[in-house]
Amino acid sequence: MNNIYFQKHNLTIQIYSDHKKEWLYGVDLENCTNSAEILDYIFQIAAKKWRTPQILYDLIKEIEEAWKKIHGKNAQLTFCLGKNQTIKWK
Repeated sequence: MNNIYFQKHNLTIQIYSDHKKEWLYGVDLENCTNSAEILDYIFQIAAKKWRTPQILYDLIKEIEEAWKKIHGKNAQLTFCLGKNQTIKWK
C-alpha cells in the first residue's frame, strides 16, 4: 500500500511506499500552471515501475483534495479552462 500526501506548506504532493517507508516521488503543484502540466505529472507517474492503478487513483484524488483545501471548491471546472488560462495554486 502506498500513501500520498498533500503538503500545503510547500504546495507539493508526496508519494511514499508504505511497506518500505520510503519516498517515491513528489509533484510540485506550483509547476502545474495548466491542465497539460497536471496531466504530464500523471503520465510521468504512470510510467514508473512502482505505480499501480491505486496510486494513480489516489494521486488524482489528492490533487482534487489539494485544490479544495486551498480554494474551497471543486477543481474540475478550474482545470478545464482554455489553453491560455493559468491555474493559480496560491
